[in-house]
Amino acid sequence: MSSIFFITFGSMFSAISQIFIVMGIAALLLRKKVISSDQIAGLSQLTVVVLLPALSFTKIVNGFRPDQTAMWWSLPLIGILMVTFGIIVAKVLYGKTTEKGFLLALSAFQNCTFFVLPIGKIIYPNQFDQFALYVFLMALFLNPYLWSVGKVLVTNTSQMKLKQFITPPLIANLLAIFFVFSGLDRFLPQILMGPMELLGSATVPVATFILGATLGSSYLNGLPKLSDCLKMLFTRFAIIPGVMIGLLYYFKMKEVNPLMADFLVIEAAAAPATALVIQTRKYGGHEKAVGSLMFLSYVVCLFMLPLWLALWRIL
Repeated sequence: MSSIFFITFGSMFSAISQIFIVMGIAALLLRKKVISSDQIAGLSQLTVVVLLPALSFTKIVNGFRPDQTAMWWSLPLIGILMVTFGIIVAKVLYGKTTEKGFLLALSAFQNCTFFVLPIGKIIYPNQFDQFALYVFLMALFLNPYLWSVGKVLVTNTSQMKLKQFITPPLIANLLAIFFVFSGLDRFLPQILMGPMELLGSATVPVATFILGATLGSSYLNGLPKLSDCLKMLFTRFAIIPGVMIGLLYYFKMKEVNPLMADFLVIEAAAAPATALVIQTRKYGGHEKAVGSLMFLSYVVCLFMLPLWLALWRIL
């Protein structure tokens, strides 16, 4: 049992360390002004509008078989419930102080795509197609949730527009699901799917680079007070993954679908969504505090995510 724990912890720590090395290179290039913030912004736009939709569309069309994918329908629902639970827990811990909405967002919204995809690529290379499918199914409603409720919380505004829910990845996901359920996926020509798969293959390394560049502009000198930091970290890296593991154990998910169970543990213990930093820069808010706490969260995640997955494996 102890050997399983240490092997799992070591492999996950190694995987996240590799991601951190790529992120560190991106951060260094940004700080040394080899690349600019405008270039990263352009690369982010390319990823969201082209690369990520191409990857999600091809993975769903090629790998999603509803009759063979157990409990696929639960993933979008679990994503929403997990984040909502995190918001409620953080709200209880922080009380009614309105200016702490950004702490609720950091506590609840995990980086469900850009951080989790490269982990799956490294840890589950032979099952990555299925792992990626789980990622996109969970992100189906979670990304619109992030860009609506998450944006309201992190920027401390009440503005929420319908167009925030409609994003290129969401459109690609819905189209792919439509093709699968209608049976039209069989008629998609390889001359179309081939280039899309090629574009999609660039998503993971490019997204990891963007993630590092985003964090590279953050420092620890803007951290909120210690008690606020601890409450956020406790919610994000203790309560949410702890409850998730308890539920997975109760419903015997390790026996039903071990890969999905691992995926849910990883999602529950993942670091906060870096989109929250982008939102504060674009729409206003506590940018310095969000960036600083985001940076600290990723350092903590380097140890906590391997710990939770290792604990799950020995249960």
